[in-house]
Amino acid sequence: MRALAASGEPGAVGCTQVTEIRYTPGVTEVGALPEGFELRTMYAAAPLCASVEPAAARVLVEWLGGGRSHALRIAGGFEI
Repeated sequence: MRALAASGEPGAVGCTQVTEIRYTPGVTEVGALPEGFELRTMYAAAPLCASVEPAAARVLVEWLGGGRSHALRIAGGFEI
């Protein structure tokens, strides 16, 4: 997306995850791909049993997937 934005080419089109589009200055999201062609990535996070800082890991995982970051994830294009 950065290369697309820097190209300055009129009518240039790119295709990537909406989260990358929304956070790249100089490009505009115009719509989703048709059903069957959409790009989806599933993310998962969990603290490891052998973590050096298990409490901190739990806090990070809760922050990433919890209510306090919900609006930020929606604004970035994540589907909840």
